[in-house]
Amino acid sequence: MRNKKILYLHSNTGELTKRYHVNRVTLWKQLGYDVTLFDSTRHLDLTLFPSLDRMWRRRDPILMAFYEALCQELVRCDIFIHFNGANIHPEYLDQFSCIKVYHCADDPDSSNVLSRPVAPHYDICAISNIACLDLYRQWGCKKVFFWPLGSIFPDEVIERILGEAPTRTAPVVFVGSKYGVSSIPLLGRLLGLYKRRSFMSALERRVSCLVAYGPQWKNGFLPDDQLPRLYASAILGVNKHNSTGPINFRLYDLPAFGVLQICDCKDNLASVYRLNEEVVGYDSLNECVDAIGYYLSHPEEAGRIAAQGRERFKRDYSSIPLWKTFVANLERCLAPGQS
Repeated sequence: MRNKKILYLHSNTGELTKRYHVNRVTLWKQLGYDVTLFDSTRHLDLTLFPSLDRMWRRRDPILMAFYEALCQELVRCDIFIHFNGANIHPEYLDQFSCIKVYHCADDPDSSNVLSRPVAPHYDICAISNIACLDLYRQWGCKKVFFWPLGSIFPDEVIERILGEAPTRTAPVVFVGSKYGVSSIPLLGRLLGLYKRRSFMSALERRVSCLVAYGPQWKNGFLPDDQLPRLYASAILGVNKHNSTGPINFRLYDLPAFGVLQICDCKDNLASVYRLNEEVVGYDSLNECVDAIGYYLSHPEEAGRIAAQGRERFKRDYSSIPLWKTFVANLERCLAPGQS
């Protein structure tokens, strides 16, 4: 891998997520890998496959300009890593001979318009939703493995904030959309995001000490640079998904900052962390509320699980271990005789 030229493309738009990609590519270069970062949002907004296919068929000038710029990088690379899986038509991709690695963080309800039409055209699928690995195999993808997202924050930021020994004054935190409203209306309908409304509204009523930020919450948005200190001040952190998971940055951010994570998608969660030892899972609103009450009244137990969750994060999901595991999985898939 160290002697290969790697092209890493993403289609994320938020500034915090863009920095996430810059930070990880910078780290990979420091580890001795030849990686080029390509931000596709400079050329094209995130486009679901039905619209992408129409643009490709009519040779849309914006899409063609994007593909012309991308072609200049693809012809020079040995390995192409396509992160978050949008905007590249399979008929365009089929022209190139490099090793093609597909990444997506599927919500299964969106797969038909995002990942399923394109994933089989890649050599390897590195998927961040552990609940979806078998879906890819059902689609005919032969080389599939789990690639966790890790924290959206660099390791040095996490360690610096925690090194200041913050006081845990926030009993329960949640940062994210209250109602799950997507900026892409079609995607919002497909995911059934609005179903979160009743859960979050009930959680707000029943957990009076909840500190929440994001769209639709009364506190509004929290600036990105303030989020690490909020997490560092929290005892418990709630995680809630739109559908099948677990798959979001909260899954890793919370334990990274030593917060006891109380997370849904309980069955699949057990494949990422040890239940009741590194994380606490729930299947219903009542179970979530009961867990919050229990661990707030048992701070030593909460602290123990949070500490073990943080150790698991550092060992398996922080930046360097994540990259080393990814490289090992990639090399395994590329080994002679692997199917």
